Amino acid sequence: MSSDPPEVQNLPGFPGTTNVGTLDGHAAMEDQWAGNSYRYNAKSGSYESTAVSVPCFVAGTLIATPNGDVPVDMLKVGDLVLTKDNGPQPVRWAGCRYLTHVDLTRTRQQPIEFKPGSLGNGKPRRSLRVSPQHRILVAGNLFVPARSLTDLPSVRVMQGCRRVSYHHILLSRHEVIYAEGVPTESLLAGPAYLSSCPVSDRLAIMRLAGSLNAPARACLTVAQGRRFVQRQYDAHLA
Repeated sequence: MSSDPPEVQNLPGFPGTTNVGTLDGHAAMEDQWAGNSYRYNAKSGSYESTAVSVPCFVAGTLIATPNGDVPVDMLKVGDLVLTKDNGPQPVRWAGCRYLTHVDLTRTRQQPIEFKPGSLGNGKPRRSLRVSPQHRILVAGNLFVPARSLTDLPSVRVMQGCRRVSYHHILLSRHEVIYAEGVPTESLLAGPAYLSSCPVSDRLAIMRLAGSLNAPARACLTVAQGRRFVQRQYDAHLA
């Protein structure tokens, strides 16, 4: 059997597409694995999707607002969220992505759980659950992906998670917000996210003037975050 990949349109099981609108004058197509890379498996004769980044909060996560903490999945456009730098700011767009156990296994997007107090000073107040690429503010001025922090005590990958509903909120700019008392981030709708999100989300976000913006703080990669956190931890023990 040839190991060359067949034409995509003839591939059994290749994700179907749906016309969801127009982007830059061209038809915009969407599939459930939009933003993933695909790899041809000659043994099974099919394409397989690789990991995709989904920076967001698990449903039920409490977000600080001027009226108290509100579950992220209850926030809607126009609601105010407290930010570290610019006070209350309105939600401009709210998105959701539901992943099954199969989805989570395929994309390695099992939530990261921070047990109460695992980040010091009683934070988080309750267990905080976010996607692996969601950024946490450390040392007051650096964003690191949650995946960078899994070597810390009481922080774990929820490998047994069977399904999850991920929610993200977009403000007028990237902001430091508070989830379960922990400084973390609103959605950063930059090129990296827009290239990996579903086309329907991309279309909605790109209609919002000012949604493409610079990070609120310096953002480290997973490897950089691990090294930084390890140095901080070693210095604390010294």
